[in-house]
Amino acid sequence: MWDCKYKIGEDDCRLRKTGCYPGGKKCVLYGKFEFPLRDEDDELDDPKKRSKKKKPK
Repeated sequence: MWDCKYKIGEDDCRLRKTGCYPGGKKCVLYGKFEFPLRDEDDELDDPKKRSKKKKPK
């Protein structure tokens, strides 16, 4: 059985600085594995939580 070295507690990730989401952005598994039966969304993909980029003048 494999366990991530960046996992903190039950469901937090030290790399992502959010909840653990295997295969999500900033995860060591990103782009290497797919999780097709997932029913939850990645916090880092939520457009409401993204920081807005400033437009150059």
